[in-house]
Amino acid sequence: MKAVIQRVKNARLSVEGKLISEIGQGLVVYLGVWKNEFIS
Repeated sequence: MKAVIQRVKNARLSVEGKLISEIGQGLVVYLGVWKNEFIS
């Protein structure tokens, strides 16, 4: 898992041009989670 925290004046999240969410001043957290599967 990896995370990046960024202080922002404003931020928007859009998917395929559709606005999903937005905030004013605050923190944005980008979070990446994955599962490793090893085949032995």
